[in-house]
Amino acid sequence: MAIRDRSRTSLNRRRNFVLAAMAALPHSAGMGEDHQFTVRVEPDSSRPGRFRWALFKATQAYNRSEMSFSTKREAAQEAAKVLDKRIAAWQALR
Repeated sequence: MAIRDRSRTSLNRRRNFVLAAMAALPHSAGMGEDHQFTVRVEPDSSRPGRFRWALFKATQAYNRSEMSFSTKREAAQEAAKVLDKRIAAWQALR
């Protein structure tokens, strides 16, 4: 008798199981409303201890820094300036 009671309790628990509700996606903008550029700061292969930035559109390299920078932070700041100009030009076309 004890075995049957346990199996019924287990069955009742399974029936009352509710899946968690899916949370809303954090990105709610429509397609094409946001720029598609990303920045990557990488070590300069020809000059150890220096860094270069690269601007990517989707997965393709769109623009690369002509000069190298002494710190990652300096390279990232310069890349942000270029990215801001590119975004402004892109939004002007819309």
